Amino acid sequence: MKCARRSLLPIITTALAVSPAVALEGSREIPAHLLPVPDTVSPAMQAAIGAPPLPFWNTHPKSSDEWKAFVQQLAEVTLKRLPALREQTGVTVEQTTIGGVKAFIITPREIAEGNRGRLLVHVHGGGYVLAPGEAGTLEAILMAAFGRIKVISVDYRMPPDFPYPAAMDDAMVVYREVVKTTPSKRSEYLAPRQVAA
Repeated sequence: MKCARRSLLPIITTALAVSPAVALEGSREIPAHLLPVPDTVSPAMQAAIGAPPLPFWNTHPKSSDEWKAFVQQLAEVTLKRLPALREQTGVTVEQTTIGGVKAFIITPREIAEGNRGRLLVHVHGGGYVLAPGEAGTLEAILMAAFGRIKVISVDYRMPPDFPYPAAMDDAMVVYREVVKTTPSKRSEYLAPRQVAA
C-alpha cells in the first residue's frame, strides 16, 4: 500500500502543477458591461450607487511618504465636514487618552433612557489604515447622535509607522479599560463591519 501511495505522489503533484495552466487555456473572457442601478432601493441610494467612483478609488501609493500624504489628503476632506456635522447633530467631541491610547469621547445632546450608564466603543472605518485623529470620528458622531448614546472612538495607531497588529491592540486596550468602569453587559464593541449592518 505504501508503494502505491509513493508512486501516485508524482502524478498528483504534476496534475496540481499543470491544472492552473490548463484552466487558463480553457477560460473565457467576459466582456465589460454596465451594471444597472437597482430600482429596489430609495432614490437617494440610487443616486449614491450610480455616482462615479471617487477620484482616489484606485490610488496606489508607492512609498511610505506617498502613503502618508494620501492618508492626510483624505483626512482633510473629512475634517472640513466635521464642524458642521457636530453642530447639526448637537454632539460634543472631547479628545482623551485611555490606557495610553488616543481616543475621542462623543456625547450627544441627550442620552436615551435605555442608554444611561451604557457606552459604545467605536473602532472607526478605514481598514485600520485610514482616517487618523479626529477624521475617524465621523461614524461615531452619527452613532452618538442617532443612537443617543455616549461613544468612545479609538484613534488607533496605523501603518506604515505602526504596522499590524498595532491598531487592533489599541482597540483592545481601550475596551479593556472601559469594562473596568462600565460593566461589559452595559458596553458594546462595534467594529466598522458591524456598524454598517
